[in-house]
Amino acid sequence: MIRRWAEETSKFIDEELEKDADPVRVWTNAFRGTAVSEGHMCPCTVLGAASQDLPPEVAQEVKGFFKMCLDKLTAEGLSASSATEFLSTITGALVLANALGDTSAYDRATGDLLRPREAAQA
Repeated sequence: MIRRWAEETSKFIDEELEKDADPVRVWTNAFRGTAVSEGHMCPCTVLGAASQDLPPEVAQEVKGFFKMCLDKLTAEGLSASSATEFLSTITGALVLANALGDTSAYDRATGDLLRPREAAQA
């Protein structure tokens, strides 16, 4: 299941980047889509918090998901440290929104990521 989630996420991001070349906006909106979905959470984000306690084969798949995310972000032009900070922000915002049952918490946590980009487009 985790491998399939990673593959579907990778494909979705690639498709969205064909429509919008801004990786920060694409990834932020993609994770927001998860926050408002029926499941409300990325299973890899949930499992990532407990990955040290997972069976090794499951932990490896979760690690692969996050590595895929970081690899894509750096391939899209973010530095390794910026990619790590950004991924931490959107996954943390997703956890917070889910814990509070409030999608607007995700928007508040990620709003500063999008504001400069939205102003540049105007």
